[in-house]
Amino acid sequence: MKRFLPLFLILLASAFSAEIFTATPAKASDKENTTLRGVINEFSFPVPDEVELGTTQSAWVLATPNEVECEGKIADEDEAVKAKLDLFHLVVSEELQGKIAKFRGKPVEITGRIIPAHTRHHRTAFLFHVEGVKELGK
Repeated sequence: MKRFLPLFLILLASAFSAEIFTATPAKASDKENTTLRGVINEFSFPVPDEVELGTTQSAWVLATPNEVECEGKIADEDEAVKAKLDLFHLVVSEELQGKIAKFRGKPVEITGRIIPAHTRHHRTAFLFHVEGVKELGK
């Protein structure tokens, strides 16, 4: 079931007009801001340490219709981290939490910066630190 949820979100995203998602970049770097288009949803993931946070952890994610080639560096490490992703764990400020919740399941454009995952609580190889979000197709 867990494997089919990202696929379902991508299929949902593809049901919207192709014009909505044409601006999704093929590449993203932690050195500059990026704009991605996709569908936001909230997932519950098993937690690595149940004592610390309970049995599941809720996280906002963005499913993009196309894979994005990501590259970045973790602090104090020499090698760059690279991955191709179509699902991003979102880092959302308290200020944007309400706005993100309002856009659940809708096509959106988000701006911000990718950062490589660096703890066991990060759910995708890269996180997306959200600085802005707007609904598409309106």
